[in-house]
Amino acid sequence: MDVFCQDGDMDIFKREKGFTLYELLISMALTAVILALAAPSFQSLVERNSLSVEATKILSLLSYVRAEAIKRNSSVSLCPSLNGLECDSGSSWMDGWIVFSDQAKSGELDHENDRVLRVGEPVTAGYILYSTKHQQWFGYRSDGVSVGSSGSGNTSFVICRPEGLIEGSRVVVSITGRPRFASGLDGKLCEASSG
Repeated sequence: MDVFCQDGDMDIFKREKGFTLYELLISMALTAVILALAAPSFQSLVERNSLSVEATKILSLLSYVRAEAIKRNSSVSLCPSLNGLECDSGSSWMDGWIVFSDQAKSGELDHENDRVLRVGEPVTAGYILYSTKHQQWFGYRSDGVSVGSSGSGNTSFVICRPEGLIEGSRVVVSITGRPRFASGLDGKLCEASSG
């Protein structure tokens, strides 16, 4: 605030600090343009991170199953399950799953010593998860080699969103059992009935 005195009169002139209406409107218009340009990139980043989280869950699950099979020196399998107590051939990997010791190496909880080791929740809403080869069960032998309901263990677990900006991701399991990330769908479809 500046104060000016003239001829004995005390006139007070205040210089207000702030923006004029014109400056404020220009600032708001520039902010709106910048946000409009940045929003799709931000949405893509959020979706990419969410997809990465889902793919990491799958990779961690498969690594856990393999490690348990080697540690126990016995087959360990996982299968789709609705109730967390038994395999359900009518459900899909999206509905939830169970990891269990598989003494009979059949992909079923059918031996008196079979035990459920871990139960998984359904896939996050909006995502699709399927295996390209093994729909009924997937597992590891005691030597860490993968096996499944369709024979040899090599497969891909595909995770995607049909309406998403990002194509999707895969966790690829080699016949020796090693799971790894792979980007994109590699020509696979993002449909619940795929596989």
